[in-house]
Order: sequence, then structure tokens, then C-alpha cells
Amino acid sequence: DQYLDQLARAPGLTVTSPQWWTLDSDGHLVGETDPDFVVRAHELGLEVWPYITNGFEPARTRRALADDRQRSLLAAQLSGHAQLAGVDGVNVDFEAFSWVDRNHFTAFVAELTTFVHAWDGVVSVDVPARTDDTVPASLINTSRYDLRALAEASDYLALMAYDEYNRYRPSGPTASQQWTEDSLHWLMRYSDPHQVLLGVRYYSRFWDPEDLGRPTTARIGTVVDLAESNPRTFDPAFGIDRVDLEDGRYLWAEDYENLATRIEFARQSGVAGTAAWRLGFDTPEVWEIVEASLPWGEPLPSRPSLP
Repeated sequence: DQYLDQLARAPGLTVTSPQWWTLDSDGHLVGETDPDFVVRAHELGLEVWPYITNGFEPARTRRALADDRQRSLLAAQLSGHAQLAGVDGVNVDFEAFSWVDRNHFTAFVAELTTFVHAWDGVVSVDVPARTDDTVPASLINTSRYDLRALAEASDYLALMAYDEYNRYRPSGPTASQQWTEDSLHWLMRYSDPHQVLLGVRYYSRFWDPEDLGRPTTARIGTVVDLAESNPRTFDPAFGIDRVDLEDGRYLWAEDYENLATRIEFARQSGVAGTAAWRLGFDTPEVWEIVEASLPWGEPLPSRPSLP
């Protein structure tokens, strides 16, 4: 009920994606569906695309995907459970799996899409951000995804354009504008704009100079409050203000104005829409910005020319 109450207070939202499934230690599908939730979400005018996660577990992912029979069974079971629940699509959020399972993952998405299309559902796949100057550690992560093949095998690619800086790469904003633009341009080399959902974040991070490896999350409402009550200085490296707190911690002012700029960039880029992380980090002001961006308009007809 709390989740549905949150959805009811989110004007401009068109799709919700609750986590329903994951993999057990043997790579088998586990989780529960919620047909009643689907009915009530539909009454709110929302589509439901529940997501499956691999739990960031490489070994479980290998057991689920490397064997052809088990992979096909996983795709069939996932599609079947989704169809019986009455949902509109399935989102696949597999991360941190081994690069040797790159082709297995693509094959799984292709099989799942075939099953889901049989009942007129859609399949979206979460993919990480990459740019021309992506750091070596991130290159290992992004090489797991055959972007062109995944674009051909699914309906949408949801670009996780956040976590530019994190505990593995401290410290900086969650998603600077230039990094976001570069990440989208990279993805558009492999996928047409009308197939892309640009990820936007409803959070920033607190950075403690004494412990940069353990940043904490600041929801967008908290970011706005702190940016209004503490010194902020424009950071030319990222094109965004840095906010310094009395206790020595700092964060970047990824606030409502910044969010509005991000959504307008998505509109101008001709992508299919945005995909936000996450419900619960939002405020009423967030949805005022989202609702003001509608109607979205027609996507660009073809991939732009990029270097």
C-alpha cells in the first residue's frame, strides 16, 4: 500500500518497475509476483515492468546463463510468471557478471524477448554508462554488454547514467551534465534514440574527506535543503556547484534545477523517455518537473551522426 501511495503521488510517471525476481545460488528463478498490485497500478494509469536482478552475483549468473537448457528455461519461466501476473513488460537488471558471459547474457535477453513478445509485452535492459575516456575499471564493467546486439534483442535500453563517481571512484557528482551527454552519445552509436531510456537520479552523495571510500546517499530533497543553507561554490571541472558542510563533508548541488536540465536534455536528444532511480528518493517538486516536461513529443527517426 505504501508503494501504491507513492505511485499515486507521482504525476507524469507512466511505468513502474518493482523488483520481483532474482536468482538463487544455483541460478534458478526465485521471487513472487503480485497480480493485485498490477491491477491497482493499472487503475492509476501505469504500466508495470517488474525487474529481475542477478544480485550482482557472477557465479549465480554463470549457472543461470552458461547452460543453454537452463538459460532457455529461465527465460520461459520468467516470461510465464510475468504473463500470468498481467504485467506489461519485464526489465532485466543484470550487473557485475563475468565478461565471459557476455554472449550468454545477450542470448538470454533474445530468448526472453521472443517469449514476452508472444503476449505483447516489452523487454527493457539496464546498461551501464560508458564514454570515450571511461576509466579502465569501468571498461571492464561495460565490456560485459554487447550494446548493439542487446539493442537488436530487446525493446529498450535503460542507460544507467548515474554513479559517475562512487566508492570505487571518489569523489565527484553522481552524474555531471557533460558525462551524461558523453554517455548517451556513446550508447547512440549502437542504439537508435527511440529505443533509449535516459537514466536520471533523484540523489547525490555525501563525501567525507576522511573516508572517501564510504560515501552516503543524500536524497534530492536533502540536497536542495543543504544547498540553500550552506556555502556553495561553482566547480568548473563539473559545471555544477559544490556544497561544503560545517562538519567537513561536501556534496554537489544536484538539485531541482539540475534535474530539470537533465530531463530537457533527454527531450532534446529524442530518446524515448527517462528512467529514474528511484521512487522513495523523490519529492513533490520532482514530479512537478516531470509533469511539466510532458507531452514528450516524437523521437528522432534515426541514429544521429556521431564520431
